[in-house]
Amino acid sequence: MRSCEAGPRRSVAQAGGIAAVLGGMRAVPEDPVVQEAGCLALRNLSCSKENRKAADELNSDYEILQCMWMHAGSAALQETALDALLVLSLPPEQMAETSALELALHAAELHRVEGLHAKVCRLIMHLGKGGKPARAQLADLAAEDFLRRAERAFPESSQVRDAAESARRVLA
Repeated sequence: MRSCEAGPRRSVAQAGGIAAVLGGMRAVPEDPVVQEAGCLALRNLSCSKENRKAADELNSDYEILQCMWMHAGSAALQETALDALLVLSLPPEQMAETSALELALHAAELHRVEGLHAKVCRLIMHLGKGGKPARAQLADLAAEDFLRRAERAFPESSQVRDAAESARRVLA
């Protein structure tokens, strides 16, 4: 059995893996390598609904947002952290209460990275599925403008184009 299969991930998560990862992240918040590895581990351990619920109960989103804020200069960390947030799939209303979109937009401003821009578009799509508070945040932070800028920045990228188009469909 390979460790990339859902069964071993579920076993690790149920044995306290999520709490252990968060403990490691909290122990060395200044180390971007540890933070990125932690985000990747959280993403991988959140392979089921019950594990995502456990990650939410342990405030994983807070730790992910903290490392995005502390390590804005690391494009790889920003992309991995945003991917972890998307896998956690917090309800749009709960996500809108965080600084996730603001941090993601800031990361995209700092880093011209195709995958990061596509993930920001996916975050916009996710928030677009929410109610008034989430929609208000999208309007306040000019999410539609970001979608256009992302497509202009990566005109040949089907990844960015598809994510931006999906976000627009949800926002329509």
